[in-house]
Amino acid sequence: MNINDYQPAEFTPNWLQDIFEKQQNLLDKYKDIEKMPDVPVSIHTAEGQKWIKDFLWRVTEELGESYEAYVQGMDLVAEYNASNTISSDEFVKRQDRYNTHMIEELIDALHFLVELIIISGKDWKWARDLLNDNSEKYQYGYVSGAGAYWEVTYWLGMVGNTLKNKPWKKTQMQTDDKKFYRNLGFSFVALFNCLAELGADETEVFSFYDRKNQVNKFRQRSAY
Repeated sequence: MNINDYQPAEFTPNWLQDIFEKQQNLLDKYKDIEKMPDVPVSIHTAEGQKWIKDFLWRVTEELGESYEAYVQGMDLVAEYNASNTISSDEFVKRQDRYNTHMIEELIDALHFLVELIIISGKDWKWARDLLNDNSEKYQYGYVSGAGAYWEVTYWLGMVGNTLKNKPWKKTQMQTDDKKFYRNLGFSFVALFNCLAELGADETEVFSFYDRKNQVNKFRQRSAY
């Protein structure tokens, strides 16, 4: 089963709230399987930071998979323009496949980033305010699709950089709350900037998310 086997729920102005509620339901089901502590976790303890960094990596891994599809799409365009070995029908078919995979993997990144926001103690209203205030202050200066990927990665790294408590350290440090949530917010907005740069508006984001959520539910039911 994949996203093409499902129809998305109707898009509404409350689409982001719906995403957060669906992700909370997934978190509730996987929490015990992964032996996670109660959420929200503390951003100040080594145990809490271990889980936050785990989710930072999950987001980053999905970004990498999406970028792989982005590069494959760019290589396809170059190959098509440089030779007559690919028919126009084959080109369109392969390009559509790469584009779909590219956005789907970014939506997987969104799944994990929303879950990270939840376990860090924030909610959909916090995230909605960030998107409403999406201005130049959230932009690191990307000028291309590749740069848009880097911006997300950069801010994720800056979130991790605020977490100083390592399991082997005897002296624990208080996290700078303001900087942590600032960088987490920048990561969230940067991901939506990246999606927009690649042609996915809020309606498309919700469509992909809802269909992938249905795929995840199928996997749960079938003990995937």
